[in-house]
Amino acid sequence: ELAELGAALSASPAGAVIAGPPGVGKTRLAAEATALGEGHGLTPIRLIATPATHESPLAVLTPIVADLRPEPPDDPVELGAILRGCFTALRRHLADGRSVLLVDDAQYLDGPSATVLLQLVSTGTCPVVAVVGTGSPPPTAVRALWKDGLIPRVELQPLPPGVLDTLLQVVLGGPVDAATIGEFSRRARGDLRFLVELVHGALEDGSLREEVGIWHLVAPAPITPRLVELVEDCWSDLSGPELEVLELSAFAGSLQHSELLQLVDPALAAGLERRGFLRTRRHRDCLEIGLAHPLHADVLRERIPAVALPALAQSLVAVAGEERDEDKLRVAVWRLDAGGAPPEVLFEAAEIARWGYEFGLAERLARAAVSAGAGFEARLLAAQAVILQGRGAEGEAELARLSEEAVTDDDHARVSIARMDQEGFYGGRIDDAFRIAEQAESRISDVSWLDEITARRAGLLMAAHGPRIFAEKVSPLLDRLTGRALAWACHLTSYSLSRLGRLREALEVADQGLNARVDTNGRSDWYPCYHV
Repeated sequence: ELAELGAALSASPAGAVIAGPPGVGKTRLAAEATALGEGHGLTPIRLIATPATHESPLAVLTPIVADLRPEPPDDPVELGAILRGCFTALRRHLADGRSVLLVDDAQYLDGPSATVLLQLVSTGTCPVVAVVGTGSPPPTAVRALWKDGLIPRVELQPLPPGVLDTLLQVVLGGPVDAATIGEFSRRARGDLRFLVELVHGALEDGSLREEVGIWHLVAPAPITPRLVELVEDCWSDLSGPELEVLELSAFAGSLQHSELLQLVDPALAAGLERRGFLRTRRHRDCLEIGLAHPLHADVLRERIPAVALPALAQSLVAVAGEERDEDKLRVAVWRLDAGGAPPEVLFEAAEIARWGYEFGLAERLARAAVSAGAGFEARLLAAQAVILQGRGAEGEAELARLSEEAVTDDDHARVSIARMDQEGFYGGRIDDAFRIAEQAESRISDVSWLDEITARRAGLLMAAHGPRIFAEKVSPLLDRLTGRALAWACHLTSYSLSRLGRLREALEVADQGLNARVDTNGRSDWYPCYHV
């Protein structure tokens, strides 16, 4: 792009338009281009247009022609005379041919100023580099610069993930974890201003660390005051009602198109979508609309007063459907924010969040369900969500307390299996897991649960002694096991068989386990992806 701009500044007429979405480096690239001009003896003159100067005709040009009238007259004849006088004064000022004019945010130029700029380019008075953001339509005279072929338009795109990876490695001085790159990419969305603030904020608060030679996030990058200012600048020309639509969308997360249009003026929503603040996508059989930028959502949610949350939540609940699992989840969260929900609704939503890998939300909903009157299962799910977030010791302590309170075979078995997973498979404490299995077997009489405990115990044997012992001990049991026990046994049997080189058998058992997992209706502690 810089090479293209260098050639454009040597052409006749000289100049270029640099266009692209916010934060992709348009202004920086324009500054580098004018620095090339300085190398050839050109003096840069920078003009900055803003939404405020858009309302004050010719005001943006006053740094060059200081005695311009602040308001052009209504008489078009007199306006024409003023424009001719302005153009003549600018040509006189720039007559030495040693200047290059940089106009930043040219989409905000008022009509008369844009007309003067077009005349400067068409007459070859001086090289012009105009920076145009693609979020707002530019004046007709600015659009004519490239539409009529006077100077080229250089289009900048957000940084693709591969380039972002390289950039972060250069800045941080070492390799960066792929998940960290993905998180920065998702939140910055190619906006370099946001990326800079996210990285600096994460370095300052310690959430971005180098461990064993690799940089990675140990917590989400913080929303710093500087980042808030950058995001709020994007809304500088939005009206109060438009901001309210964005706040509603930020709080909701995503809404079906039909739901949003029941709550806000369709014209407002359409205008915000055209300007890039809202984005529509088709998800399965629904058209969904939400904020286009994740950081906008983060900042907007923090702006919403706490006293306004219940009313917002109630308005969303009133228009929402609850046919799909994702609908049940978002409605449960809104009801929670509106003041509460029945325990069974909260627990069902917590299970949906857990299987959707939203472990923090699953914990929040499960604990809310317990507070609302849910019992043992909700407490067990909360403890499992804690473990799945990496807080193993805390989760095991909760499970140990639940083990003491268990009454039924179902309760004993489920909490024992969760503890065996935590101690044996997550924590690597095989002997502790065996002791938990022995305690469970002494308390449980239900044969199906005993089968599952046996299958888990065999899995621990494999972890301790390798695949052969598991394949020999558990494969013969597959014909009589059912449900969760069969799904678990197939999971580890297929793994063991593959390690022994018996791949065809391993694939058959993996299929058998996936079918068994589906038949449990989700009541399993491991994901179906293991079988896949």
